[in-house]
Amino acid sequence: PPDADAPASGAAAFIAELEALSKETDLCRILTGEAFREILSGELDVAGLAGTPAGATQVIVLVDDIFNHVVTIAPPELVPAMTTLDDVWGRISVIPASAADSEQQAAAILAEPQVVADLDTLGRWAALNCELPALTEGSTTTPPGATG
Repeated sequence: PPDADAPASGAAAFIAELEALSKETDLCRILTGEAFREILSGELDVAGLAGTPAGATQVIVLVDDIFNHVVTIAPPELVPAMTTLDDVWGRISVIPASAADSEQQAAAILAEPQVVADLDTLGRWAALNCELPALTEGSTTTPPGATG
């Protein structure tokens, strides 16, 4: 029988990607990865993605690990922005998914002027320092904070 505490099958790949990111030493790979963009979108449905309370906890712990990790590997000029995003994730991760306005709460946090400025800082840094994936028709590969 399937493990009742195991994450939903669709979440297994996402969890594996999060585990890899938490060990990644190349900040560009983290910043330009799909999982990191999904985390920063404010639309990450932890409970729905993981499928179980244990899986949701695993996703939250992994994302916490990633944000702690990026603060330690970021160049000095990005540490303040990464620290802000670590705080933002902490604030978003405690919004109950069952709250009727959970998406609005997350959007409000992501729209705060300091958060917007720090996302822009990360986007500019990634655009200057990382090899970004080619944009294809219908893709959303814009780096965090970048416009276009």
